Amino acid sequence: AVVDIGGGTTDIVVFQGSRARYTAVIPVGGFQFTNDICVAYSATYPGAEEVKLKYANADPFSVRVDEMVPLPSTGGPADRLVLRRDVCQLVRERSQELVNLVALKLREAALVDMAEMPLALTGGVANLPGLLDMTRFNGVRRPPNAHHSTRATIVPVQHPVHFQPQLFSYMGRVIRAGL
Repeated sequence: AVVDIGGGTTDIVVFQGSRARYTAVIPVGGFQFTNDICVAYSATYPGAEEVKLKYANADPFSVRVDEMVPLPSTGGPADRLVLRRDVCQLVRERSQELVNLVALKLREAALVDMAEMPLALTGGVANLPGLLDMTRFNGVRRPPNAHHSTRATIVPVQHPVHFQPQLFSYMGRVIRAGL
């Protein structure tokens, strides 16, 4: 399966053999992550986008409790400081929602056991620290130390923002391997 988390939507394609057998679109993407920061902090969109790209993490417990980040507000010329962990908690909540929706759509596809389904996570939000681990522990992927054997893998994509050439290369390997 390929899960492409784009700017406005998350697109899912499940392959069986060499054919796309299931597609779905979830109306959640990078825009919603940024907009959450805008709304919560009355921040400018460009400022919220910058904070998302530089400081966001889907695991707020991986950042220092007292770390502050600058965030331009819509009401004044000066940046204000906000707790990075609070920003990360907002991002975690949106990430959790998206991961749950992806898991739901993959179960909906019901073409193969999810444990047997290779997964390529692509798109700009795929670069979000902590997101990959969240997918492993929330129904999209089983943890790598599970007590049973599985071929399930998260396929690393070197540059998730520019995934299309990598997608074709990946699908060629999957087809040749008979997955």
